[in-house]
Amino acid sequence: MNYNDFIKSLNSCRNYLRKNLPSIPLISFILGSGFFSLDEELKKKKEFSYSSLPCFPKSSIPGQESKLVYGMWNDKEILIFKKRLHFYEGFTPLQCTFPIWLSKEVGAKYLFLFCASGGINRELNEGDIVVIRDQINLTGQNPLREIPVDSRNPLFLNTSSLFDNDLKEKILKIAEENNIRITEGVYAGLTGPSYETPAEVNMLSKIDADIVGMSIVFESIIARYLNLKTLALSIVANKSTSHSELSHEMVVENIEKKIPSIRKLIKELLKTLK
Repeated sequence: MNYNDFIKSLNSCRNYLRKNLPSIPLISFILGSGFFSLDEELKKKKEFSYSSLPCFPKSSIPGQESKLVYGMWNDKEILIFKKRLHFYEGFTPLQCTFPIWLSKEVGAKYLFLFCASGGINRELNEGDIVVIRDQINLTGQNPLREIPVDSRNPLFLNTSSLFDNDLKEKILKIAEENNIRITEGVYAGLTGPSYETPAEVNMLSKIDADIVGMSIVFESIIARYLNLKTLALSIVANKSTSHSELSHEMVVENIEKKIPSIRKLIKELLKTLK
């Protein structure tokens, strides 16, 4: 899909949602594996299957529902994408960010990214919550490359502050006040779909990555490009060197155990946003 076709698809999907959403969302959530139950907090829900959204890319990875959910949480308008789009599924980097563009087009001001990760930092344990302060893009790809030079503004994006520091500090304070273990970390993004080899884990530790995963990096770049205030939270699903039988099912199971803590953090954070 070239950029012009991408924009046509985006416009078609945007127009449909503008006609069918009850109001403008304040915040958009992109959920990773194991996080899908977060939409249970929403009131006055309205659901859209991805297949019902004009020109929305179709995903087939298990562990999440292919559904967009709108609703109210703490009197805040929330838009939740329950299945993210991954590079390893065959999407281009730009296609992976379609939900980010769509969020901006329908009026969202904030973007919350949720993902599972493997723990690289030896001080991290399974189930630890990490607020991502920075990232290392090791995919060899960048979604901005798919935007023609004469359409790209700015031409060269400043990525010194991909993630919103105010949101990060707020959630760290909320965690402290509620005795929830949380730490800051650097996320390394790889393409997948294979998990990391022991040699790759060793390499990642040497470049100061704390966690590793197969998402986030394209989304956060485009979120910065579109000036969305972005928070990224990850749960360490496994220590990258600890499981010889690591599986997607194990990742989902370990993430789900920590969802009550994530719900508490988000509930309190939403009270501070407008």
